[in-house]
Amino acid sequence: MADSHYRIDLEQLSEHIEACEAFDKKVEEWVGQIDAAIARLHAAWSGQAAEQQRAYHERWAKGLAEMREGLKELREQAKGNHQAYTGVIAHQKGMWP
Repeated sequence: MADSHYRIDLEQLSEHIEACEAFDKKVEEWVGQIDAAIARLHAAWSGQAAEQQRAYHERWAKGLAEMREGLKELREQAKGNHQAYTGVIAHQKGMWP
């Protein structure tokens, strides 16, 4: 028979939020490095291949921005869930002597 109890591990949820935040900061560092490399590359590169590469980089940057926005929404939802669960736990504990 399956366990029908609902459980939430607040510590694990907090760790997940922190991991998401750390990943986003790392991605931000990578983006800066990649953008700098692309700028250096295009300082001396022109032509059709350079234009295609620039268009690809812009498409990649747009996709990355969408991913980071999704990650931000996930973090915000997880933080809200953590607060809600913490409040429910405190409320339920307060109901018992």
